[in-house]
Amino acid sequence: MANYESESEYEDANDIEKYAHTSEKFLRYKKSTLELRSPKLKDIHCEYYYLENQNVKKFCKQIKTYGSNLKIDINHVEKLYIDLLQDQEPYFVNHIAIVEYNQYEVDNIENLLEVIDGHHRILALQKLFENDPNFKISIWIRLHYSDHPESQLTRKLFRKYNSLKPFIVDINVSEISSDIIQALNKKFSDGVYIPIKDDKYVRRPSICKSNINNVIQKQLEKLKKNEKLNIDLDINKIIEKFAHYNTLFSSKPIEWFNDNLNEFNDREISSNMYKIANTNKFYLGLIDLDVLVKKCIF
Repeated sequence: MANYESESEYEDANDIEKYAHTSEKFLRYKKSTLELRSPKLKDIHCEYYYLENQNVKKFCKQIKTYGSNLKIDINHVEKLYIDLLQDQEPYFVNHIAIVEYNQYEVDNIENLLEVIDGHHRILALQKLFENDPNFKISIWIRLHYSDHPESQLTRKLFRKYNSLKPFIVDINVSEISSDIIQALNKKFSDGVYIPIKDDKYVRRPSICKSNINNVIQKQLEKLKKNEKLNIDLDINKIIEKFAHYNTLFSSKPIEWFNDNLNEFNDREISSNMYKIANTNKFYLGLIDLDVLVKKCIF
């Protein structure tokens, strides 16, 4: 279900270093990704960066593309790829938009820069560079600034860019899912341990934000299709259900989690995972998210 790093290696939550947008490590990453010390242009809303050829390749390789704001349409990526491949002078008429979070601390510097608009173009370019490492193209990057991923300012940016897409971006479902995830982190975080992480790879019992977002959105879309989703959805009651199951799981021995006949079973749980779950009083990352979400959101 989730993306995990080596299950034999774990870090104590207190030892994980945090980074902000002023951190030296992030500033080096930003400079490398955008290949400039300063923007080509700027206005009151954003900054503009111009990249060519190998710098485009580096940008597409380094920028975070696994955000949860929209679903990737593989057919659209393939169409863009073919169009670029067949174009004598490949060029995007629109810029790629990204956002930098300036009031946000993370344990992965990539999470301080996120794509707002251009996910499909970046994936198409990645495919092009895989097939032709010397592919030539230039792009414009528009960099916005916001406080953190869940803020109203950030949502406004995503809404502005994604309201005219040729593919479906369901803002309502996306925002409800975001609210649920934010509430879950608030409920189960002790200020040090973060249960749902905005990383591509996480160590259990933490949960990958992108994964749980996909599962929640899938369930919300099912409810919407059956006309069971409305604006009066009580997120507090949903969080209470998650908390109920977390309390229920807290009394279970490790053998229960590893029982293949258990409907909540999701891969084998190591003694170290179980120990970390007990230490942080968070057990939801040890079980099948699909089953859990269906029991909590209905």
